[in-house]
Amino acid sequence: MALLTADDVAAKKFNPTKFREGYDQREVDDFLDEIALALRALGDENQRLRARLVDAEARIAQLTAMTNRGG
Repeated sequence: MALLTADDVAAKKFNPTKFREGYDQREVDDFLDEIALALRALGDENQRLRARLVDAEARIAQLTAMTNRGG
């Protein structure tokens, strides 16, 4: 399964319908903009959390090494 990005959502275009049937294009575009913002926010949060995880793992390794050396 391919990862869906905020840019994918923002770039998504729908084909216009004939005779005004279907969804209102402006409403769809507005909703896609909301989705893109939410995905960006989630991506940013994920990136921050991954960085914190890397830092925490490094600190655990450091403390483990100190404990194993007896100090």
